[in-house]
Amino acid sequence: MIEITRAEVLKRLGYEAPSLVYTESGEEVKVGDGVTLDGETHMVTYFCHPHKPSASGRVTVQALNGQCYEYYVTVIGAKWVNRRDQPSMLEQWLSEP
Repeated sequence: MIEITRAEVLKRLGYEAPSLVYTESGEEVKVGDGVTLDGETHMVTYFCHPHKPSASGRVTVQALNGQCYEYYVTVIGAKWVNRRDQPSMLEQWLSEP
């Protein structure tokens, strides 16, 4: 019997799950990534999807002193791609009069 994950099935059907990526590079944000905020290095420890279409989601980072902070994902220069709760640019354009 061949086993396949839910993610693989969805990908084969053309569905891509939302991903958090760095705006400048397009690389996916991963737990453990180092980011610089106010000249200090922090480590990404957690992030969560937006809870509604107008939200951007949140990311938790840990400073070198161990203190944790929660920010909007835009603060670390990131954005969500493949969101299903917002219309695509094409859908927006097609819906204009």
